[in-house]
Amino acid sequence: MNASSGYGIRAGQVSGVAGKLETAADELGTVKSTMPQEQCSPPASMGGEEAAPAFDDFVEGWQREATVLRDALREISRKLNTTTSNYTGAEQGAETQLRRAAPAQAGLSDFN
Repeated sequence: MNASSGYGIRAGQVSGVAGKLETAADELGTVKSTMPQEQCSPPASMGGEEAAPAFDDFVEGWQREATVLRDALREISRKLNTTTSNYTGAEQGAETQLRRAAPAQAGLSDFN
């Protein structure tokens, strides 16, 4: 359908946003990989008995939340791509049906 009609989806723009979300998920995965994995830090390496467990808790929580965020970004990206595909298909189907229903004398240009 014509974008100026007030209806429709700008598939290129939506796909661009989905791509940016996927890139952000990849970048978050890279950042996540730079953080140490869950570990039991020797107390001396972190400055004492209280600091090592606190650091381990921080790393564990950060890894968990980074995974949730990365997965959420990927899911939103997939959903945007699916929605764009479905909406584009529906638009094309509706346009085809309108063209079939149009009287011959109306001409196809009346529906562009």
